[in-house]
Amino acid sequence: MAEAGLSQDAIERILKRYPHYLNWDMEHKLLPAMHRWQQHLGGSFPAEFVRVPTLLLEIPEQEVAKLQYLESIGVTSPKKTPSKWHYASLEAMQSRVASLQAFGFTQAQISSLIEQHPDILASKFKNTEDLFRVIDKLFSCANDIQAIADIVLSCRTKGLFSTSPSSLYHKFIYFCTCLMVDDKEKKRAWLFGVFFVSPAELDSRLDLIALQLGVTVQQAKGVVRRLPQIATLQSTTVGLHVLQLHGLGFSSSQVKDMCLKQPALLTLDYTSKLQVDKWAFLTCVMQLSPASIAACPHLLMSSLPNRLGPRWEYLLRMKSCGVIKFSAAHEVVCSLYSKTDFNFTAAYTPPESAAFGVYDLHFQKQWQQRWHYLRVDQQLSIQDIGRHAAVLQIDLDTLVPRWAVLMSVASSVASFRPVDRLTTLATMDDHSFHRAGAAHPHLPHRVRAPPHLEFGRSPSGCGENFNLLSI
Repeated sequence: MAEAGLSQDAIERILKRYPHYLNWDMEHKLLPAMHRWQQHLGGSFPAEFVRVPTLLLEIPEQEVAKLQYLESIGVTSPKKTPSKWHYASLEAMQSRVASLQAFGFTQAQISSLIEQHPDILASKFKNTEDLFRVIDKLFSCANDIQAIADIVLSCRTKGLFSTSPSSLYHKFIYFCTCLMVDDKEKKRAWLFGVFFVSPAELDSRLDLIALQLGVTVQQAKGVVRRLPQIATLQSTTVGLHVLQLHGLGFSSSQVKDMCLKQPALLTLDYTSKLQVDKWAFLTCVMQLSPASIAACPHLLMSSLPNRLGPRWEYLLRMKSCGVIKFSAAHEVVCSLYSKTDFNFTAAYTPPESAAFGVYDLHFQKQWQQRWHYLRVDQQLSIQDIGRHAAVLQIDLDTLVPRWAVLMSVASSVASFRPVDRLTTLATMDDHSFHRAGAAHPHLPHRVRAPPHLEFGRSPSGCGENFNLLSI
């Protein structure tokens, strides 16, 4: 395998998932199979072999025939999950599709079913029929094939057709009975795959959630009933997330109240980059305290680039226009997420004199572009942006050339830190910034901004003592 370009780590991963290769005859089976796939895939063979450890069970021509068949029945991108149907022959696939058609599934439903649950192609059809009967019984579908199909396709959990229908039935019934769910909650529980959680596991996890949050078991059941996904998480995972919340500065009572309001907080890893950036934005840019965030825990669930950042920026602009008034951030933060985009726009309409317009997708996109430029392109920390928050309010076509000017100065003056001039960059008018840049002795004359903002020459009458080092 190493001769085929596979690293030691890749070989170990392949053999861990399919150790039977160790029993293959090296000269007459393993090497010829690898050689065929190398010829078929070329340089992509090592990566594909790691992705699909069962690759050598087929010859390339057989895989191509199966791919073509799946595409012909409407399955999109079947290569994404090939390991799930490698064990099924072309004839078995065709037979399974014919059985589903005879059962009453439409062609569109069959292709969606294979895309979402490719293990259906490798399972015995009797097992599949038994699963359909269980679903019919659990959800009172009255043998309505379309209703059964909708329930199957609503399940996001992989491995649905690889589990025992009888075991699935008893686990799901126990969950619904233990938590006393209604019909709507039952469908949500199905969506998250709680049927993989045994009664003993469910009881243990409920007890630990109650202990970790300092609530009763009945309250813990309410948390899981609102978000059944929590029941599928390991208790150690939930416990780790609770500890992380404490580490952010929340008290035990705050963590309890927050999770009772927003159970999804128990599913978040607060050490991930996504959550670390969001926390930095809340505390450094919005300058919220843990107490303010605890009062509006939904802020921790929100998207920084799609909602939190753009809406906060819009509220600040509305404040600067005098449309809204607040003396502290926590007075308005709940408005960030208590409304849909449509209702948010309707609630905060700018005056006709405002230059920034209404809150819409264009406003959001502009904010995202500025954020990407500062965080990704220029690699500025959220803490630095928070200290110079005005930089988020200027247009990108002004921000980019001005930043280029500051970087040009920094390349020739070691003590000059562009990040310290971010507020000046954002708040100085074009004429003044032009004047400061043009008067700077270290600024190359070749640096030019767009037509509306040039820095090559000092305008007539500008003093020579006014430059970027002094601002």
